[in-house]
Amino acid sequence: MVSKDTYQAPTKTPNRWAVLNSPDYDQDFIGTLLIDLTKMYEWSSNHAVNTWTSHTPSQQAKEYFPKWIKDIEPNNSGTTLLDHNQREFLKAYDLDFIQRGWFKFWCPTCLTWHTEIFETTKDKEHIGKTSKWTNEWFCPKNHLLVSKKQSIRIIAR
Repeated sequence: MVSKDTYQAPTKTPNRWAVLNSPDYDQDFIGTLLIDLTKMYEWSSNHAVNTWTSHTPSQQAKEYFPKWIKDIEPNNSGTTLLDHNQREFLKAYDLDFIQRGWFKFWCPTCLTWHTEIFETTKDKEHIGKTSKWTNEWFCPKNHLLVSKKQSIRIIAR
């Protein structure tokens, strides 16, 4: 018998900050990226109605997320761990959240939080229809926070 998975929504009210990525989740991360949930209500409401995924729990998490973060107390500076389905739909937007200023990044070398990072691209390579490169993010003191290998292949028909 086949059954659809369903999303188990969190029962606790979230804190202001949530761990979006860290070395515990992704080997490309050296630092820890927190996102400010108090800034995300409008974005997440629009995202929930304008995007869709066929994975039922991920879709349900996306639709539930704005309701979950709606009443966060802005002065609550605690940290929340996102569940797997929340992280799955949010992690693709990490650079968007950084560009909007809805983040802080822990640098394990500085041992401090930063609200500014610098992005560079290196090792660009084009082979046929495939492009490869490495994105790196640094804290203001030039300590490496993230190193991600990226690639894209364009197939024309």
